[in-house]
Amino acid sequence: MWLLAAHSPGVAGYALVTGAGPWLAFVGAAAPALALVLQALPGLSRSMRSVVVALGLMTCSALIVYLSHGAIEAHFHFFVMVPVLALYEDWWPFGAGIVYVLAEHGILGTLWPEVVYSHHAGHEHPWRYAAIHAAFVAAASAASVTHWRHRERAHVAQLRLAEELDHRARHDDITGLANRNALLTEGAALLGAAEASHTRLGVLVLDLDRFKDVNDTLGHDRGDELLRQVAAVLQRELADGDLLARLGGDEFAVVLPGTDDERALGAARRMRAALVAESPSVGGVAVPLDVSIGVAVSDLPPSRPPRARRAGAIGGSAHGGPGVAGLAAAAAEGEAEAQARHAAGTTRLLRHAEVAMYEAKAERAGVAAYDPERDVNTRARLALLADLRRAVGSEEILLHYQPAVRLSDGALVGAEALVRWNHPVLGMVPPLDFIPLAESTHLIVPLTHRVLRTALRQVRAWSDDGLAIPVAVNVSPRSLVDGDLPAVVRETLATWGVAPHLLRLEVTETTLVEDPDRALAVLQALHDLGVGLSLDDFGTGYSSLSYLKHLPVDELKVDRSFVAGLVTLPEDAVLVRATIELGHNLGMTVVAEGVENEATAQALRELHCDVAQGYHYARPLPPAAFAEWAAAAQRAARV
Repeated sequence: MWLLAAHSPGVAGYALVTGAGPWLAFVGAAAPALALVLQALPGLSRSMRSVVVALGLMTCSALIVYLSHGAIEAHFHFFVMVPVLALYEDWWPFGAGIVYVLAEHGILGTLWPEVVYSHHAGHEHPWRYAAIHAAFVAAASAASVTHWRHRERAHVAQLRLAEELDHRARHDDITGLANRNALLTEGAALLGAAEASHTRLGVLVLDLDRFKDVNDTLGHDRGDELLRQVAAVLQRELADGDLLARLGGDEFAVVLPGTDDERALGAARRMRAALVAESPSVGGVAVPLDVSIGVAVSDLPPSRPPRARRAGAIGGSAHGGPGVAGLAAAAAEGEAEAQARHAAGTTRLLRHAEVAMYEAKAERAGVAAYDPERDVNTRARLALLADLRRAVGSEEILLHYQPAVRLSDGALVGAEALVRWNHPVLGMVPPLDFIPLAESTHLIVPLTHRVLRTALRQVRAWSDDGLAIPVAVNVSPRSLVDGDLPAVVRETLATWGVAPHLLRLEVTETTLVEDPDRALAVLQALHDLGVGLSLDDFGTGYSSLSYLKHLPVDELKVDRSFVAGLVTLPEDAVLVRATIELGHNLGMTVVAEGVENEATAQALRELHCDVAQGYHYARPLPPAAFAEWAAAAQRAARV
């Protein structure tokens, strides 16, 4: 278009320079100007506008040839315009230009050759020179079209590559499902739609249990095949409008528009049942599936009252109304804020569902709904975790000790070390508030080591004062599968000069189930050191009796949940009696936790339980108070 505009004064000036007169100068200026006006008419497509421009440029070429009396050099203007028109990469303007050239040389050059050609040979043989010019035009056209078509192919290839890259950026290579990026983008749109319709949005996160075993045993290609089969099963369970994505590894996610808590949990249970029932065959091997699913559902958006109509909303008011531009800017800003809010909301829902999934996996519940009370990743708890990380290396971490008493004569036979945190601002932080925090991170390992050092230092101090009793320290699952634990225990015993039999380590059934082989190896190494080992909270986990008999433990602790109902609930009495008999038959000492009253203590004596621990004897005490309690207990025993 700018080239056409430049021709208007150019052709007019050339007409004046060649002495053609003002009339032809006017025609030279008017022809391109008219084309410019016509191409600007509303309603014309891009192709039609480019055709008008092409005809205008070719008309300028014809005028230049005419004004030059058919000079050979002027014809080169035609030849230059051909590749210029090819720049449109559109057959309509290019074809219009070629037709114009053929008509100008083939028809006008034949009927009035003196207008087109400046030499006698052209006048005498117009067809011959028309063919020569046609050959020039054809050569220019062929070169232009070739370049154009190469560019077209490159552009098409580029578009295909862009589409492929976009598809790969939004889809999983293995299953073809949407990936995490697509889930967050489309999930934000679905959350916005849910907010607009005043409905809720559910997110499920599914994690295949023991998928690593498939990869390790059958190979990653078989693992990929299993993922594709899982995706097919989940797709069959989707309702219209649901979104299924693979997050990575063995994790999938489902977005459920227009749902609520019960329907989302129901969908999760149906999907889990379908996967468990599938039992796909991978490489000729039947692979039993189990899956843990976390569920999170958005809150209902608050109802918004209709906005009052402001004065001057269209044209602005004398009092500074926003006007159309202000309203448009406010609407754009509001839309951007909403998109950001929906994106953050989708990310939050996905995280909540992941938290619930890990809860389901830890509890072996199959399906779990998000519970903010059990979410260790809230802002307040993250701040508490940062404080705990600092506190582990300070004197804020304290130990209180609860006595363990022999039931037959009331003698003090040991103590359990229970960790406490004296926060400089919050005061004494309950163990249930910070122990799960530490267990959710690797911080539980240095915390366990800190407790171990503090307890053995206290054992050394008591032993020097004549109170030589074993102290029990709880060992977390992470610490138990840490191959360094036996070495840490050996070094700490040596540091404080404590005999191994004065240290007892307590582990839970859940700890043993998570990685039984490694746990058994660590327990055996600790047993070889001469350290006492206790199985804590017995009866609340999933240990098999065949596995129990191989554990190098010498003490069995009956969980307080059973001891509490010993006197009042016959079924609890049966379980406690069976546990005591089992422990004795395996050569273990049996300890009852949570003894609250004398009636429970007497019932335990009658069942021949060995040791009791609980508030009936003493609450967990600071070291000095515990020493006083122990001295008083020894004096009472002598009396």
